[in-house]
Amino acid sequence: MNQKIIEISSVLKLRLNGLPGQDILEQIVEGSTTFEQKTSFSQQKYLKKKKTKHLSLFSIEKPNTRIIFETYGSLRPEKCLGLRFETVCRILSYANIHAGSTVLVCETCAGLITRAVLERIGIDQAEGSVIQFYHGSIPPKLEAMPLPEGIYKQKVYPVRLLDVMPILLHKAFEDKNNQIAETDDDSEILAKIPKVDDDVVSEEKEKITDQETVITQVNTNNPQYISSFNHIFGNDRPVPDSLIIITRFHPVDLTLTLLQFLPIGRPFVVYSQYIQPLVDLYNALKQRGGITHLRLTDTWFRRIQVLPDRTHPEINMSCTNGYLLNGYTVEPEISTKALLQSGLLSSVS
Repeated sequence: MNQKIIEISSVLKLRLNGLPGQDILEQIVEGSTTFEQKTSFSQQKYLKKKKTKHLSLFSIEKPNTRIIFETYGSLRPEKCLGLRFETVCRILSYANIHAGSTVLVCETCAGLITRAVLERIGIDQAEGSVIQFYHGSIPPKLEAMPLPEGIYKQKVYPVRLLDVMPILLHKAFEDKNNQIAETDDDSEILAKIPKVDDDVVSEEKEKITDQETVITQVNTNNPQYISSFNHIFGNDRPVPDSLIIITRFHPVDLTLTLLQFLPIGRPFVVYSQYIQPLVDLYNALKQRGGITHLRLTDTWFRRIQVLPDRTHPEINMSCTNGYLLNGYTVEPEISTKALLQSGLLSSVS
């Protein structure tokens, strides 16, 4: 251990007297009896350690996705589920996020993923939006990089997960009624349908009307439900382009349900810190069908120190960074009724 002429108490007095950190560092080096005996590499390592301790070095930068995830990853990794920036880049690429995209997002990362998606689709663009599915009673707020209230309302459309299944059922009943109405309006088709089929259609129509009446009575008086329904299926709403799911909950039921909102030919990405939940989801999606290019991958990443004669990987860091399951929706399109009857959803089995 180095024997220093300058004691710790003396260093504290110098700092209290307002002496610049560089001058304090020079006095510490002069007081070290073994500094000159060190190799050049050891001297630089010694200086770096003392600079970190005695010099207040900082830079002021405008926050962006990279800086925020690097900060959270080093200080509060549990807040962002251990996500690092390189994995976020893979998620945005696999989901094909681009300017003007309409993205379905479900996350429990304090709004960090929503903010990253908004940054990619363009905050100042007229087109592009995020449909944000959230747990609880209120949507997560963007802690690190808040948006102006006007831009947030224009770009982000919150939907409670509690309303997701009623919305799907309501939409299924509306589509079924529209099909029956189209059949009733086509006189040529009706002329070819036997009488017994007319009775079946009438019974089915009455049955659907009764079921829709129940749902309407439950949800029509709920402004939050009406707002959520319009955010997804409103007349002026664009078709979703992709789906991103990053939560601390088990992803099987959540993913199978939210995939009902994603049209054919669109990508989806699911992230988890652990591989087993995604293995369960992989098997469930294989049973469901209507999915192609299904891939389960992980990110093996290490930072490399590149210096003359001292190039090596950083020692104190985590190599793994969670797992990703991504794929594309294809035909045949799975109806909500078929999904509920498949037994894949543990909440209804």
